[in-house]
Amino acid sequence: MVLDAYNLSPLGFSHIKVFHRPEEMLDRIEREYKKQPIEDKESYKWIEVAEKSKDILKDADAVTFIEDREGDIYEQFALIPDEKYHLLIRSRTNRKLINGSSLYKEVDSEPVAGNYTIELPTDNRKNQYKREAKIELRFTTCSLKCPQNLGKKGYPPSISVSCISVKETGNVSKPINWKLLTTHKIETYEQALIIVFWYSARWYIEQIFRLLKHQGFGIEETELESGWAIRKFVIMQMTALFVNTANEHSVFPT
Repeated sequence: MVLDAYNLSPLGFSHIKVFHRPEEMLDRIEREYKKQPIEDKESYKWIEVAEKSKDILKDADAVTFIEDREGDIYEQFALIPDEKYHLLIRSRTNRKLINGSSLYKEVDSEPVAGNYTIELPTDNRKNQYKREAKIELRFTTCSLKCPQNLGKKGYPPSISVSCISVKETGNVSKPINWKLLTTHKIETYEQALIIVFWYSARWYIEQIFRLLKHQGFGIEETELESGWAIRKFVIMQMTALFVNTANEHSVFPT
């Protein structure tokens, strides 16, 4: 889903990939998942969609691919970014750094760059209560070390990224604690805030999936039995849902 970087207006879909897991698919251990090339892994969808989107969005001045923790793949950091195309991904794991330290230790040892406050709504699914969250922001530049299982596959031994720590202070049961990785260069608190603002735009795609699956079109309750019929149904519903979203995008929080 493509959004304008300045006002978050929905612009369309750059690519849609619909896939399913075959019933006879072996489990991770049986197929030795970690030894598989990235092209054979399910996670390759992140790289594939980014590559196809680069072609569709080739006339844009700049593009930032925003992904949740599933997109935290070393191969993607090696294959996708360049001067025009950037990644912004929430960290999934405390990666090792080329200097011998660890990612979270490195960024959390930085001085606080600035503080801000946000209002969090009640979210019963996450047992989140309505509150005013006070956030400390830190950032640093670090070099991710190539995972050992990729060492002989031609990937660079290290990749330089900016890491931003978004951490809630105070005595709360489930505090906000994000580690955001981006190929954008971060040198100031204001630049870091922009990256956090862009990451918050993921709320749009979460709303798309929520309306698609549960509180809108209810595709999970469809009585269609053919896999291909369900695929077509999903595509048609996503198109209709996007048109509605584009017309009503002001209802989404920014």
